Amino acid sequence: MKNCTLSRILALCLAIYTALCSASEEATVTVQSEYNTNAILPCPALSYSKHYTSLTWYKFSPIKEGIIRNSTRQSKPQPYKNYENRTDVSLTEDGSLVLQKVNFSQGGMYKCYLAGKFGHRNNESFVILNVTGNL
Repeated sequence: MKNCTLSRILALCLAIYTALCSASEEATVTVQSEYNTNAILPCPALSYSKHYTSLTWYKFSPIKEGIIRNSTRQSKPQPYKNYENRTDVSLTEDGSLVLQKVNFSQGGMYKCYLAGKFGHRNNESFVILNVTGNL
């Protein structure tokens, strides 16, 4: 009898865990941009997460490097150290990352991370930027 109850509890836990994991699958989009044009990278995580305290964009080059962070407690987005004096990086109202006049070195993997409000989940999504064209 104990084994049967324990098996049911474990099966229920596994079902809940599986449902939670599949609901938070990472979304990945690919954006194509011509060399020396503006690239707008959307944050797909925003489509399934509305309750967050901050939105942060990162680039993997090859390590994760912070670009810009927008907190609900601050009036404007805050760039990370390496982006402080750059005017070619900004956020749109909907949380998309705007890269002005992209070059080939800006191509690669980007991450949009949403820190959830208390009691809500953190979410993230990935964007691959492909820069094409001639110099």
